[in-house]
Amino acid sequence: VLSATSLARGPRAIVWAWIARALSRSACIPAAFRDFVTIARAIRNAVILWLEEENRPGSRGILTGSSLGTLRYWDRLVGWVARADELVAIRCYDRGVPEELASSEPGFRGERRTGLLASRSVRMLWLGLILLVAGALRVVGLSFGFPLRVHPDEWAIVDNAVDLARRGSFDPTFFDRPDHLEIRLNFLVDSFYSWLRFQSPLPEGFAQHELSFVLIGRGISAVFGLGCVWIAYLIVRRFSVSAAIVAAALFALFPPLVLNAHYATPEAPQTFFLLLFIYAAVRYLEQPGLFWLIIAGALIGVGFTIKYPAVFLGVVLAMAVGVVSWRHRSWQLFLSHGVLSLAGLVAAIFVVSPVLLTDFGSVLAAIRQQGQPVHLGADGLGWTGNLAFYAVTFYQSAGPLLVAAAVVGAIWLLRNDPVRSLPLWTGLVYGLLLSAVALHWARWGVPMFVSPLM
Repeated sequence: VLSATSLARGPRAIVWAWIARALSRSACIPAAFRDFVTIARAIRNAVILWLEEENRPGSRGILTGSSLGTLRYWDRLVGWVARADELVAIRCYDRGVPEELASSEPGFRGERRTGLLASRSVRMLWLGLILLVAGALRVVGLSFGFPLRVHPDEWAIVDNAVDLARRGSFDPTFFDRPDHLEIRLNFLVDSFYSWLRFQSPLPEGFAQHELSFVLIGRGISAVFGLGCVWIAYLIVRRFSVSAAIVAAALFALFPPLVLNAHYATPEAPQTFFLLLFIYAAVRYLEQPGLFWLIIAGALIGVGFTIKYPAVFLGVVLAMAVGVVSWRHRSWQLFLSHGVLSLAGLVAAIFVVSPVLLTDFGSVLAAIRQQGQPVHLGADGLGWTGNLAFYAVTFYQSAGPLLVAAAVVGAIWLLRNDPVRSLPLWTGLVYGLLLSAVALHWARWGVPMFVSPLM
């Protein structure tokens, strides 16, 4: 199709067809384009010098209009190829591969962009459709159970948000999970809605229209659930643009993600910030520096204000810092980056919910209470039993085909990009550590499922 279109549209289309074919069939090789541009410009300069020599006084004077037109066409050709060079450089950057290593890095393989996903506009169209479907799946059914409040755990966020308004305080007194980010966010949205819709303070509006505020809490979870689809796309795009579209579709349709986005519970926001952490950690491994390091640490802190097990992400970040330190052969770098990431974590907790630091005794008491083996969620399975429970839960939703695809993808990453893909194993690390807790619930496995899906 490109060739036929090129013949119909003239020389410019021929050049662009060649560039598109080169981009779709080759790996990241910007050096080849640079060589072409350099040679083309050198030829052009030599031709100009020759023409100037031929047009000196007494010469035949061949610098005619057609010659100038040829030079102008050559300049445009060089400009097009230079633009292709920039496109390839951007493509290599998006893939996370430095330009100078794009054609020489061991294990790197250029992606063949062919078929329906070869065009960026087509990919964006697919992504837009996926997001629309994901949004519809998460919005439809938000009012389930009405006029009854049938979910047993939604009170922890919805009612405690109203409690902030009753007490005239921004510090929650609930520490069990702790849900402080969602409680404060619901309080802000609920207060604004109550004044806008009912022209009354939140406690009065809640007393008269309770279900409206339950629906708001579920809607906030739905927004976080939709955000998970977008962040999953951004993460996987660092490795493969085509696979990123597939990952977005999986996150949009995977039943546990859709289901828990309908509840005013911490699973959807927790998964959202866990994915953000994975993205920041991948960027840190690509470009080791303080910015992404501190962002990753801060995201752990934000996750801690949602659910305490977010501290398990610190293991993944420590591994990433260890890899960077080993590359630089510097244990001082490991210590300095470790301290800075910890500072980002504490600062994020202080910004989102400082009471978790000022009343740390309540935090420890809540953690001990939640881990007691006398809870209904504790049936003595042990570490291996809990881990098997989460694995079976994933298999029941994913099925054998998706599990097999996850295994193949994991092997591919280990063989081709083991270092940069390290943060993608966050879900597995989270599951291994959380299985040591005496309790187990199906919804606790939602953050674990992001790794096999990606």
